[in-house]
Amino acid sequence: MRQQRLDRVGANNRKRLRGELVQSIGDLTRLYLAYVTTAPIELDLPKTVTVDEGPFEEVIGLAADPVTIDAARTRMPARVVLVESGDRAWQRTTYLGNHHLFLAADRWLVSLEKLQSSLWQRLERRVVSAAAA
Repeated sequence: MRQQRLDRVGANNRKRLRGELVQSIGDLTRLYLAYVTTAPIELDLPKTVTVDEGPFEEVIGLAADPVTIDAARTRMPARVVLVESGDRAWQRTTYLGNHHLFLAADRWLVSLEKLQSSLWQRLERRVVSAAAA
């Protein structure tokens, strides 16, 4: 009984480690989740936002859970992405189906300010391109 309670507390603490961002514009509120992936941008949905990118051995440290680093992976690029919560299942299936990692980002290592800034930059680009069209 005590072990079940400890397991449940541990699971709740792990959930709190995940990077997430709630963004409201007017009456519209969306939940974005941050992930670390090795997938190329071509596998992203149009709403997926790249927050950070770089060599695997640098970016993988932003994942909430530890990952084994082997020689083959060190040559891979990696990214931190924001995925809208409703698109999570599709994005996860696409990345994993193409043999790429899809790991929750650590909310303490991927700052809320960085997530918000990346999202707002993406939204501003959409407004500017729509106005130019």
